[in-house]
Amino acid sequence: MRTRTFRGESVQAIMQQVRDELGGQGLILNTLRKEESVIEIEVELVSLDSEGCATEAEEPSLADIADLARDTDAASALVLNRVGRDIQVICRRYLTGGESDAEMLAKGLGEALSFDASMPPKARSIALVGPSGAGKTTTIAKLIAHIQAAFDTSIGVILADQSQSAQEMSLEIFAQIVGVPAVSVDCGLDVRQQIPEALARLRDCELVFIDTPGVGAREENRLKYVERLLDGCHDLETMCVLPAPSDAKELSSLAQAYRRFDCSRLIITKVDKTGFLGPALNEAHRSGMPLGFVTGGARVSDEVEPASARRLAWLLLRQMH
Repeated sequence: MRTRTFRGESVQAIMQQVRDELGGQGLILNTLRKEESVIEIEVELVSLDSEGCATEAEEPSLADIADLARDTDAASALVLNRVGRDIQVICRRYLTGGESDAEMLAKGLGEALSFDASMPPKARSIALVGPSGAGKTTTIAKLIAHIQAAFDTSIGVILADQSQSAQEMSLEIFAQIVGVPAVSVDCGLDVRQQIPEALARLRDCELVFIDTPGVGAREENRLKYVERLLDGCHDLETMCVLPAPSDAKELSSLAQAYRRFDCSRLIITKVDKTGFLGPALNEAHRSGMPLGFVTGGARVSDEVEPASARRLAWLLLRQMH
């Protein structure tokens, strides 16, 4: 992948550089605010020449990727080791069948977990809650790009996370690039009114994403703050964001702490950063929350995809090779 980085004092000036140098052959990968007056945009060079245009490879079949000794107890044990303990009990019943380990693993995961990747959702606004560094901001950008490509839905963004570092994706800059209105929340004393007022300013948007401040499982004051922040919202769906690289104890603590937000779905992020999805899947099973999406990569163009038993089986088995 060839990339170029453009810098300037405004999004408009940078995008003019992109148009002048690349024409329509650029894909926005990342946006950063390096300093108060310096914006940085990373662009992938995309060839429009049909001869040089690489097509995305199709996902291999489960049977192809699971080239294991399917009739041995050791193979089944290897597969089971990739999922959480609670799920192992369910999957073990399937892995003694006559089909490939991959297909049987997908059946076991389908029984152990529930899935809901419906998008756009029925609620008008979606808030993502999760720990700092979990990838909430990048996930929102990915979901916006996903929805814009598939649906004719007007989208807005509320920027409630004021603690982002200069090295994290700037959702404000991304919103400007893709033509999505964004409202920053000044989280003062009357915090309960901030989100409703921002939603009123975005009244013409059919769907609004809310980027909340990162909060850890033991940060009680910040948990109460985010709770107050979302308290005055109506027609709201809250999604829980858990990073796959976390250990089982931390994921359990986070899921427990976020119960106060009445989360309806779970998003597992950073699946590319771990060789073991077991703790995250185990927590999904334990919490009873449907899995909505899984994501990997720090760029907008990286994966965000609907969660499914078959896809999770593919990810688990791919990690073993």
